Amino acid sequence: MGKYKVIVYAGLSLLFLAGCTARTRTYVNITSEPPGASVSWEGKEIGETPILVGEIASGNVYDVRLFKKNYKSYSKLLRIEPAERAGKRSLELFVQLEPAVVDPSLYDTNMNLLEKAFHNLMNDENLASIRARSGSIVVANMEMEGQEIKNIASFVEDALVNFLTKHNYQVIEKHDQLLVQIVHEASGSLPYALLTEHKGKEEPFAYDAKIETSEALKVRMPSAEYILAYRISDSGVSYTTPEPQTYRYPSKPTELGDLINEPLTKRNAKVKLHLRLINVKAGAVIWADTIEGITSDVIPARFKEILN
Repeated sequence: MGKYKVIVYAGLSLLFLAGCTARTRTYVNITSEPPGASVSWEGKEIGETPILVGEIASGNVYDVRLFKKNYKSYSKLLRIEPAERAGKRSLELFVQLEPAVVDPSLYDTNMNLLEKAFHNLMNDENLASIRARSGSIVVANMEMEGQEIKNIASFVEDALVNFLTKHNYQVIEKHDQLLVQIVHEASGSLPYALLTEHKGKEEPFAYDAKIETSEALKVRMPSAEYILAYRISDSGVSYTTPEPQTYRYPSKPTELGDLINEPLTKRNAKVKLHLRLINVKAGAVIWADTIEGITSDVIPARFKEILN
């Protein structure tokens, strides 16, 4: 056997056997558009495109992968067929990388993420003291009107009502508009007078109506045995930088797509809720607690403002 000879070609060390019988020397020239993609050959990163890989054995299959920031990853099982004659041969592998266009609508908005965090606290363990009772109940918000947290209060109250109705409580309605509708429906057929107002040719009609009856509307509304009062003591989304910075983005809400290399942001959502269960007849708080729900996800950093 002859001596070993090492040649450095395009930054890659190529090993030859000098003095051997004639044989095929195979190389693969990997290029991409755009260039500068990281190349993984059999699980090892060997450089960036364009790059010449060799000398490699014929008759084998090689795992080739390309990665580039903001582009979909590329993977291929590259089969190197045996050569028909001895000598040097160069094979070409060109890869057109596809932009990693991710639809922001596949991710939760910050408000949706807060709602998920809230639902994580709505479990039987946290609310065991409420489950132990039953009866008629009203859900009341202890927050002042006009606060920013009012948006969150809407899904908090809906979830509390759902929980109570599933656990043998009779939830008494308290919203003004619905109470008016209840009175109308419970009073049977009522005569109405249609009122319209038109202030000018370019102005729309304003429609209104009034009940025309001299009889008093009498509807008995039930009173509640309990009040479940709540206050959102803390809520919000914080941001951190996750590791690693490569992950599979969703091609659909429930499916995972290609690997993507780009700056990521981890969102951490938290909702802290203070609850009081009040016995109406006694006017006393019979149970109180503060419970917290959290959840998190990872999104492309470029969507941080869009999803806020």
